[in-house]
Order: sequence, then C-alpha cells, then structure tokens
Amino acid sequence: GAWELHYSNQEIQLRKKADKNKELLQKHQSQSQDLHSLVRTATNSLESVLETHRQSDSRKTAERQADLQAQCKNTGTFTELLSSELHARDSDLANYFFNSGRDEKDTSVKK
Repeated sequence: GAWELHYSNQEIQLRKKADKNKELLQKHQSQSQDLHSLVRTATNSLESVLETHRQSDSRKTAERQADLQAQCKNTGTFTELLSSELHARDSDLANYFFNSGRDEKDTSVKK
C-alpha cells in the first residue's frame, strides 16, 4: 500500500530529475561544443593574421636591410671619392707652392 505508493512517487521524482539532468547535460555539451568551435575559429583567424604580419615584417625588414646596405656602400664610395679629391688638392697645393717658390728664386736671380 503506502510503501508502494511512496516508492512509486520516489521513482517518478527520480526519473524526472534524471531526465532533467540529461537535458541539462546535453544543453551544456552543445554549448561547450559551440564555444570550442568559436575559440578554434578565432584562434585560426588570429594565427592567419599573425602569419600575414610576420611575413610582411620579414619582407619589410629585408627591404630596409637592403636599403641600409646600399646606403653604407654609397657612403663608402663617397668617402673614397672625397679622400681621393682631398689628396689631389693637397698635391696641387704642394706643387703650386713648390713652383711658386722656385719661380720667386728664378725671378730674384734674374734681377
């Protein structure tokens, strides 16, 4: 009688709770899968953006390095040309003063 009714009510309550828990578990699993999918999509997108930036940075770094090497080469060439020109002018001045001094001696000897 009473015991069977109590047992039956408890069984009904436990089945309802089990069904509710099963529904909640499925809902949470579905939400977890959706969230995992979103995280994976965002991660892939970020990795793609980072790779694009890395390639761009690498290319720009190589370009700047080539520009810098060209500037260094140009500076070295300019330095060599300037040094050569200064030596030539130094030689011109030395010859001028040497010849100028010789001309003065010749002029003073003729007087």
